[in-house]
Amino acid sequence: MCLNIPLDKNKGGQQSVCADVTHIAKQIGFKYHSTIIWNEGNISRRTAWGSWLSASAPYVIAPVETIVVLYKENWKKEQKGISDITRDEFIEWTNGLWTFSGESKKRIGHPAPFPLELPKRCIKLFSYVGDAVLDPFLGSGTTVIAACKLGRRSIGVEIDEKYYQMSIERISKECATLKGLSWK
Repeated sequence: MCLNIPLDKNKGGQQSVCADVTHIAKQIGFKYHSTIIWNEGNISRRTAWGSWLSASAPYVIAPVETIVVLYKENWKKEQKGISDITRDEFIEWTNGLWTFSGESKKRIGHPAPFPLELPKRCIKLFSYVGDAVLDPFLGSGTTVIAACKLGRRSIGVEIDEKYYQMSIERISKECATLKGLSWK
């Protein structure tokens, strides 16, 4: 499981997010494999005046998100398949520090969008062509779109009707030429 979450948050006081979610995941039976740091280059998150020009209480804001990689039972997959990751992609992506731009909330129309590049990397790195990809937080549908484009089967779950409808429209448009789409 690749779980994209903030490193921390500072609204309402400094709070760890990545550490807390990782701890909870381990308590409910997941095993920790690694953390990928995504430097999304979001300049607006870099403004943290705190105590300007004073060491009394400065704020430190990390303009990054994390992709926590977790698993159940065994890390190594038992079944083999066709891998479509290139040598250069494998070398770059196993580095654990990914730098590419985030996605615009205005362009997508969702409060927490991420670029296609994020699920694309996770899907190519951790699955074979034809594998099933589950997105339990469908949102605007980006992960399902990436899975479609990469020849994976996908399932998305979204509880918010507005975002569900948005994802249906985006997925239909982006994956229109692909066969086997079904909606429930």
